[in-house]
Amino acid sequence: MNIVIINPTYNENENIKILVKEIGKVIHELEENNKSDTVIQLVVDDSSPDGTGETVKTLMKDSSYSFLRIIEGNKEGLGKAYVRGMKYAIESLHADVVIEMDADLQHDPKLIKTLIKYIYDGYDFVIASRYVSGGAYEKTWSKFRVLNSKIANIVSRGIAGLKTHDTTSGFRAIRSTILNKIDLENITSDGYAFQFELLYLAEKKHAKIKEFGFLFKDRKFGQSKISLNKQYILDILNFFFLAFKFRYLNSIKILKFGVVGLTGTIINLIIYHLVIKDVKIAFIAEAIGYELSLFFNFGFNHYWTFKSNEKPLKALIKYNGTSLISLIVTSTVTQITSLLFSKYKTNFLIPIPGIGVGFIVNYVLAKKFVWRQK
Repeated sequence: MNIVIINPTYNENENIKILVKEIGKVIHELEENNKSDTVIQLVVDDSSPDGTGETVKTLMKDSSYSFLRIIEGNKEGLGKAYVRGMKYAIESLHADVVIEMDADLQHDPKLIKTLIKYIYDGYDFVIASRYVSGGAYEKTWSKFRVLNSKIANIVSRGIAGLKTHDTTSGFRAIRSTILNKIDLENITSDGYAFQFELLYLAEKKHAKIKEFGFLFKDRKFGQSKISLNKQYILDILNFFFLAFKFRYLNSIKILKFGVVGLTGTIINLIIYHLVIKDVKIAFIAEAIGYELSLFFNFGFNHYWTFKSNEKPLKALIKYNGTSLISLIVTSTVTQITSLLFSKYKTNFLIPIPGIGVGFIVNYVLAKKFVWRQK
């Protein structure tokens, strides 16, 4: 069996020598135990300015690292790097199995043997998981990273409907037969949502999936790629929209909900302009317009969109609550987007992410908690 371990890198010069050495030990053991296995380590470097690529090329000159390969490209994000690596592994290295693995020493190379064991047991997609029995992350993990990981998994399981527990793990073994069924070029995620999108597509192709617990270590050298910046916000928005698209975009109910919401917005604006002439106070006019449009939205969603048998008064009270949550989410996302993108000329686009995320939250909460439909 041809096995290719893919390590995407960007500024990992402090880690790469240690990683190659440790993976080399595992490869030697794997090939000794099973003479039919050939294992290659493929570094996919995004033109690291710290010289990661040059370090790998220097190591490749040493016969001790004959298992080492490298391909280079421009910095386009984690997803694009993995797609390049997977295509090269399958087309040029004839991989039967590819392994995704971080290059920052947070994934224990010894667990490569466990990933391969489960592949030999007949699984198509094996995941080292933080969220099954035996799984954890080091206590030195920041609260921000813990929250980020848990929310991502709640969204991918709760909204997109994935069955896997750790949908964002980057330590996985995948049979090339599964990857060949997926059009890698059409994967839309450039960043960290790639892990989620690829897993979703594999589930849709009926891949036999196995998770086992592992300890996700903290980074010892270099800087984490996850931080609260513009790219991170874009990745989060993409993750959210993907989850929504996978679960609901082909549903007629979402179209009806959108039509009702748009009509309600128009009614809100009309009522606001009619009332403001009399009350002269914008806040009161806005509140009256909002509440009357909410009654309109509720009525049409209750009897038309969801055709519900729920008691109208009880459902209306819950709908007020979920609509308020959606309004808060919309305002929060819009404020964050404004802070990050206000210097650009496309200021008129700033409200769009907030409106989109607010709509998704409103629909999911209304469907699950107001009208209690799957």
